[in-house]
Amino acid sequence: RVIELPWGRSFELAGLRVTARNVIHWTPRTFFDTYRTCNAYLLEGARRRALFGGDTAFGHHFDDLAGVDLAMLGISAYNPFVASHATPEQALEMASNMHASHLMPMHHSVFKLSMEPMHEPMQRLLDAAGNQWAGRIVARIPGMDWSI
Repeated sequence: RVIELPWGRSFELAGLRVTARNVIHWTPRTFFDTYRTCNAYLLEGARRRALFGGDTAFGHHFDDLAGVDLAMLGISAYNPFVASHATPEQALEMASNMHASHLMPMHHSVFKLSMEPMHEPMQRLLDAAGNQWAGRIVARIPGMDWSI
């Protein structure tokens, strides 16, 4: 069963509410393709909220969430694609703006996506994190388990 969700729409399944959120990302596959969009997803259960940010550039489109337990945000493929992908510092700022308790960086260190070196996104994120975020950046290695 496939459920397509435009931005702002939700569905609920087994106590989990899934809401499609807008992102800032280039989605057409050709210059004549005007019907595609990308989504982020807010996942809400009885006790926890998480945001799967998908591919997105920096913006204030998640600021209204006012607190999530986990923000999953991409941190790479920004050079030269910063119009579609956030830098590590921008991902951290978006997590801060939505008052996320934890940040799970994604979209990094698995294969070369753009011009930045493979190790650079995580190093930049950790450098920007400082003491305030150091213990709140979770699952730093792709495939790593984490639970709250």
